[in-house]
Amino acid sequence: MADAKGNNSKFTGVAYSPDALVAPMLAEAKKAIRGDDSRFLGGGSQRASASSEDFSIKKTLPQISGRRFTLEESKSLILSALEDFDENLGKAAKDILATAQYKNGADGLKSEAAFRNLAYDGTQKNTENPYLSKDYKLEAGGVSQWNIEAVPPGQCRLMRCLPAKSEQKQQGENAYDPANKNDHAVIEFQFDGTIHSVVYMAHEIGHAIADRYGQNAGMTHRDNPAHMPEIQAYLAQHIVADALKNHRDPEIADVAAKHFRATMMESVKELPENTDMVKDRPVPILTGLGLYSHLKTQDAETRQTVSESLLGGQGPKNINEVLATAGFESPQSLRQFAQSAIHSATGQQPETKAAPPKPQNTSHP
Repeated sequence: MADAKGNNSKFTGVAYSPDALVAPMLAEAKKAIRGDDSRFLGGGSQRASASSEDFSIKKTLPQISGRRFTLEESKSLILSALEDFDENLGKAAKDILATAQYKNGADGLKSEAAFRNLAYDGTQKNTENPYLSKDYKLEAGGVSQWNIEAVPPGQCRLMRCLPAKSEQKQQGENAYDPANKNDHAVIEFQFDGTIHSVVYMAHEIGHAIADRYGQNAGMTHRDNPAHMPEIQAYLAQHIVADALKNHRDPEIADVAAKHFRATMMESVKELPENTDMVKDRPVPILTGLGLYSHLKTQDAETRQTVSESLLGGQGPKNINEVLATAGFESPQSLRQFAQSAIHSATGQQPETKAAPPKPQNTSHP
């Protein structure tokens, strides 16, 4: 079981050292926030600061919500991206997506169609979401790995993956995750048909894949170091987000690029005040981006090996051993990785681009 520092009783590899990753990432983020580099955001006349309000995801979502996605289209886009990146990820995602249907069947499809013509409205607060109630119970013994509800655009208030055999968990003063007594993870999702829903559905699928990989390796969610789940899910999210940014449909590519830019720049902006790898999101989302940006340049075998290591397929590992598997173990290489993650988030190009280190075999008896 993982302790508070992210170490694990079953883990005997590279020691967990978050500062070796966070410190250089923070330094590079502060540099970007100052906006004192002419190459920021690709240079040219668009010199800008990461603290600009233009990079607020809350303000960006209404602007990019015009392109709506059906649930079936979203599933197809996600599966295609994961299959293209790593066939094993694709196989796991295909099985998970096989039961991704609206919980109320045809009525859900009718709601999806009706909501498609509504304007985006993120101002309404769903303060009485029944799924967040302490009294909400998840169905036990179900075959489906999903509980999906169609909601109007901007009204998605539920995106979570409940690990297999997990207990009820309090997530806020009046918000709870129910116990999941099933032998498989269950994703609960309020789908609003926007690019945001597509990207974060991929995120939750990343959690479910990691739960499955871990189970296949003989571990449970309790064995996974506390700082790892979000990094695992963000890898899947970045794989899909990048595929959408490069989609042949220019409308999809445009909204995906704007969503990515707002999300990443907000993460960079928030990093200086949110450096905890467990409680905060900036470090996990940027670490996931750094890993994806590196792996997409590697061959299929390397992508598969490192992805499996990250997602628990080789047993419980902390992020430092995963990065070592990818070739980032020395202080210098970790600095290079952290800087590259910020560059990928901001669109900034480093002055010199060193060849990525060769992956290392860090398996231990």
